Amino acid sequence: MTEPTGTQEENEDGTEGTTEVPAGGKNWQAEADKWKALARKHESDAKKLAALEEGQKTEAQKLADARATAEKERDEARAELLRRDVAAKAGLPVELASRLRGSTEAELEADAKELLKLVPKPPATNVRAVADLRPGALPAADVHSSTFDADAFIRDKARRR
Repeated sequence: MTEPTGTQEENEDGTEGTTEVPAGGKNWQAEADKWKALARKHESDAKKLAALEEGQKTEAQKLADARATAEKERDEARAELLRRDVAAKAGLPVELASRLRGSTEAELEADAKELLKLVPKPPATNVRAVADLRPGALPAADVHSSTFDADAFIRDKARRR
């Protein structure tokens, strides 16, 4: 029906060959070559777009990592605060709060009770809660004696002058 006509063209590898073009039809090889050339032309743009998309993906990954780090720090701060609260309720020194183990408040309280058994109790002292108040001019021994006579004291001091 259609007669192929032979034309001399240079192939991609640099060799010459014949391309069969149907009479009145399209040269499909030339059409394919045209599209290949267009694809090569836009290949650099496609690489730039892929790099940009990769850059955005990396940025999204950076944000995800930052979020995970912030959540981890938040959880650690909450756990530390819970340990300090439990230690204060149990009567443990603040310095020992970091030694409490457990993830829930009940576990921390149980561990605080166990740790409290190991902590030595402070020795009881016989310290007066009220300061020992005495007149500034009187010696301490005279203040506490029950036979102290203030008039005699003043007369004695007046004679020495």
